[in-house]
Amino acid sequence: MKHTQGKWEVVNGANTFYIIYKGDQTIYLAKTISDSKQDKANAKLIASAPDLLEACKLFLAPKNKWTKEEVTAEALDLMKQAIAKAEGDK
Repeated sequence: MKHTQGKWEVVNGANTFYIIYKGDQTIYLAKTISDSKQDKANAKLIASAPDLLEACKLFLAPKNKWTKEEVTAEALDLMKQAIAKAEGDK
């Protein structure tokens, strides 16, 4: 079975955070039990999973045999965006 493709996002509800996917219709993937700082951080990390996966795949793609000096701007930017989303900076 394959996972639900991104883009996932975190939205605030009444005392909860929802992780949702907006495609043709909104799909609720998960919800937290409380609105604690830890639950919000967990929700952001979970919602960033598709972005983190895509960044890893791009970085490790067979065509991308990079040394540290050769990491492309695209891969680096994608990784930075994924980390920022996971950490709640986006």
